[in-house]
Amino acid sequence: LEEKLIFEDVKHRALRTIRNVPSKAREVFLLSRNHGMTNKQIALQLSISEKTVEYHMSKALKLMRQQLR
Repeated sequence: LEEKLIFEDVKHRALRTIRNVPSKAREVFLLSRNHGMTNKQIALQLSISEKTVEYHMSKALKLMRQQLR
């Protein structure tokens, strides 16, 4: 039960944090994590390069790490 409460707390903190990430980086992150899409699939769907997908993903992860500390 305690593990479930901790998990739910972390989950809610992560969701609040992702709202603060710039929109394109958030979109890339959510497509990757929630929909299981590859960088190539994301690039095709958003009509951007795979390098741009990588940039947005690393930006989102960096910001989230900073805010979740």
